[in-house]
Amino acid sequence: MKKAALGVLLAAGIGVPAAVADNASHSLTGSRQLIESCQSNASTVRALCLGYLAAVADDVRHHEAEGPGGERIACLPPSPTIDQFRDAFLTFVAAHPEAASQRALQTVKAAMAAHWPCP
Repeated sequence: MKKAALGVLLAAGIGVPAAVADNASHSLTGSRQLIESCQSNASTVRALCLGYLAAVADDVRHHEAEGPGGERIACLPPSPTIDQFRDAFLTFVAAHPEAASQRALQTVKAAMAAHWPCP
């Protein structure tokens, strides 16, 4: 199949897993949605969670001096697994249920800071 034809099929939602196509309006801007994605047994839905967490981890590493005084907000280990990020996030939100009403980015960064604090 030519690349152009594949792009048209993917843009139309053909060949996209049903869980993804049906949830096209699913947003991960809220922590509650991210929590649900991270707890899902559906691999396509959980992939949204894992991708979001990996992107935030990359952002935290890239912008290391984000704290109010220019300090690092988290000291991530050199080679954490994506499951470690997921576990840290879910542990944090279980201990802080009020975080479910916050923006996902804010909650994920708080979870990373709590799980991997800087000395």
